[in-house]
Amino acid sequence: MKVLLLNPPGKNLYLRDYYCSKISKANYINQPTDLLILSGIINQAHHVAVLDAVIENLDDRQTLSLIKALSPDIIVFLTGSVSFSEDILFLEQVKKMIPARLIGTGDIFMEDTVTLLEKYPCIDAVLLDFTTDDILKWMNNADCHNIVYRENGKLKSKEDKPRRTFKIPCPRHNLFKNNLYRYPFCKREPFATVLTSYGCPYKCSFCIMANLPFKMRPVADVIEELTFLKSLGIKEIYFNDQTFGIDRARTQKLLNQMIPLDLTWVCFSRVDIVNADLLNLMKRAGCHTIMFGVESGNQTILASTAKGINKEEIMAAFARCHQLNINTVGTFIIGLPGDRLSSCLDTIEFAKILPCDYASFNVPVPRMRTQLRDYAIKKGLIENDLMVMDKSGHSIPMQNEFLTKHEIEKLHKKAYREFYLRPTYLVKRLLKIRTLTQLKNHIREGAALLSSTKIY
Repeated sequence: MKVLLLNPPGKNLYLRDYYCSKISKANYINQPTDLLILSGIINQAHHVAVLDAVIENLDDRQTLSLIKALSPDIIVFLTGSVSFSEDILFLEQVKKMIPARLIGTGDIFMEDTVTLLEKYPCIDAVLLDFTTDDILKWMNNADCHNIVYRENGKLKSKEDKPRRTFKIPCPRHNLFKNNLYRYPFCKREPFATVLTSYGCPYKCSFCIMANLPFKMRPVADVIEELTFLKSLGIKEIYFNDQTFGIDRARTQKLLNQMIPLDLTWVCFSRVDIVNADLLNLMKRAGCHTIMFGVESGNQTILASTAKGINKEEIMAAFARCHQLNINTVGTFIIGLPGDRLSSCLDTIEFAKILPCDYASFNVPVPRMRTQLRDYAIKKGLIENDLMVMDKSGHSIPMQNEFLTKHEIEKLHKKAYREFYLRPTYLVKRLLKIRTLTQLKNHIREGAALLSSTKIY
């Protein structure tokens, strides 16, 4: 069969990726992880094509024309809470144009999946785990797990048993237009997105990953993919693991095998994972930037997120990275449950005193299947049927007990302004530029950030 992996067009620069959807804050967009993984799985048995209308800047008419020319039997599409109202109108046009079966994946499907399928008959199925080969079984009308689908006029679904590992064929990176994707912390272009583990074992209250089964790929699989990328001329990697380095022995094995590949890379991790020995090995294997979830500079608020870390651990991890000349990115949330003006100001000040190279300030988003959503509904902070949400902070989806949406928005902008417009910070950033790619990224992302957050 002919299978099209589709990232639909949109009015904004939408990032629909790995059960996360938002408007890009600073003009960046990476290869969609879901479609990457599926490209290898589906390519085992069918002909695969990729159409990323967002990165190719295609409108509805252009995208429909290309889909018609490809005439696929099956379309695997991305969607998300940030863009679903647009996406569903586009998908209905696709369904009227060609008789392809449509199967989707995205954060909006992680709750009330059956209700959405009942409401929108143009969608034939929803994929709930893109790391399994169940999609091949569904394509062949066989019994399958991890998919909600239509059969004889009824909706069927079966959950899978949790697994500790997952093995996938090498993703077909060559099908993606890698020269068009961009990520602010990458030093070299083009780069590629790689996933070595799925889900997360930690239970942060605001994160959907806490409800996904955590599982890891065999090291040999990852090295095979990295070697393939090297053959394509890729030298920079963005590891999209939610928490890189959880299994210490496996991580050490992976890093030691990565050293000869001479790749540079960026990842997410946790401050209570990266001890001195691991950081040294990560640097030897090519790591130059690590993103850490800090969330709050107020210990009481931080504890309420079920993050399981404290301010002392945060400061120690950032200091270790600074000593090794590994860049750091801190991610923060302004307006969490319990946050008052004073605790939000604590967070802004904490971001400024950390040896933090970049900061990403976000607002609470009551995402599907999170403790935060359950809490917000229980407290009457959001309506039960709130579905349209933007994780980036372009809009404020909820207030908390002490701050209005408008107050959270003002504090959100204040955080960006006070962190990034410090003269000492600007000088430090300029002095650390080493490559043309870094210079282009600073200019491009800085201008986009100023425009999108309106902090000037």
